[in-house]
Amino acid sequence: MSFLSRTRIMGRALSRRANTWETLAKVMPASKQGDFSATIAAFKKRQEKAASASLDADIDFEAYKKILGAKEVNAIKKEYEAFSYTDFESDKKAELAALQEALDQTVAAIYEQSANLTAAAAEASVELAELERTRTTLETTLSDVIRRNPELHAELEARIANEDWDTDSKPIDVNALRLEAIEKNWDASTLGTLDENAQKEFLDEIESLEQQSASSADAEVPEHIVNYISEWHSLLGRTEDFAGLRQFAAANTVTDADREITNERELWSAIDMATELCMFDRAKGLIEHAEALKASGDLVVDEAWRDAETKRMTTARHHQDYNSPVAPEDLEGKSAEELADLATEAAGRSDFYRASHYMYASRVKSGDINPDDKDLRSFSGFANHFHNVSMGMAQ
Repeated sequence: MSFLSRTRIMGRALSRRANTWETLAKVMPASKQGDFSATIAAFKKRQEKAASASLDADIDFEAYKKILGAKEVNAIKKEYEAFSYTDFESDKKAELAALQEALDQTVAAIYEQSANLTAAAAEASVELAELERTRTTLETTLSDVIRRNPELHAELEARIANEDWDTDSKPIDVNALRLEAIEKNWDASTLGTLDENAQKEFLDEIESLEQQSASSADAEVPEHIVNYISEWHSLLGRTEDFAGLRQFAAANTVTDADREITNERELWSAIDMATELCMFDRAKGLIEHAEALKASGDLVVDEAWRDAETKRMTTARHHQDYNSPVAPEDLEGKSAEELADLATEAAGRSDFYRASHYMYASRVKSGDINPDDKDLRSFSGFANHFHNVSMGMAQ
């Protein structure tokens, strides 16, 4: 404790006791009155001196050295001079300024965010109103959709006028698909490296075969094509079926009966069927026949069918009713014959995707296909490969 602190404490104590001096003097023996009065005078003198002390007054250390000794006073002086007082008023102003600046920034950010939220809420209200106005329900009619989407109606009308009924399929790159099939089934250990020259030779031979079949269904297949097909059958472990190939080639043409068709609904049904069966020459010929009928004015327009097609394209479900795998429960407990009948039934309604799955399950059930075989040179391995690809496409 510093000397100044001790002085102040002493002064406060003397002040509290001042009121008791007179009381003590009354009870003090007469023989002690002189000493007691001298003591009181000494205390009062110290009290007056303590009371006159000022916080701002300079301390007279030299005077205290004469009373307490230089060593004691020097230690107190060193402690006194080393003490640093904090300027709370100055720090308070700086802290208040920093707090005020932070508060101002926060308030400004809140106002900005509030303005943004207000604008977003206004935009959301407009969007909500538009969604409520144009939402599609079970009561929405084709006329409602056309009225709401005039540009869609115009596009559909143009596509109908151009006989463009394909809403989902993209143009098919036949050569790319052929090349992909060749690359997947190419056995380099047997056939060698599949380089660009080999790819071109295969594609040219296939193109040549197509041209031959297109020129005449009854024409004899060139010997080199026959040998080529035989090699592939041998590699895949398949039995040659030239009768089936000729039957397919004969069916892949436009017949006189086809040329008698003038109703657009019947024409496009035949075109769709030919496309599903991969009879692209027949489909192309039917399209040319439809375009010729339209140009001559002999095409019979079926308005009911057009309305149905327009509605189907407008509310297209993207083949959700087709191209979906057969559920496992649909296969359980059925014999190979029952599964084959289901495949025939599905093909009859042009659902060839499900038909192929039923037929695959029928062959597995009958033992014709071993589901664990992965060798593409066997019938089972070949069937398993394309079944797995088909399942992957549906996911």
